[in-house]
Amino acid sequence: MCADFRPFGFDDDQAFVRHLIEKVGVAAIPPSVFYDRPELGRWYVRFAFCKKMETLEAAVKRLEGLRA
Repeated sequence: MCADFRPFGFDDDQAFVRHLIEKVGVAAIPPSVFYDRPELGRWYVRFAFCKKMETLEAAVKRLEGLRA
């Protein structure tokens, strides 16, 4: 799933993913690395759900702390 993260004040997918990992404890993928024109994926974050249900539930609780 990809989501627009601009309401959180970031304008770069790699910076937002670093923030999620370092401050929130949730891993995500910066989709711009998959684009021929990286600027087209710059405002999105990609989440993967191939985890155990308890891992996903813990991630949701951590992400609930984010507020735009």
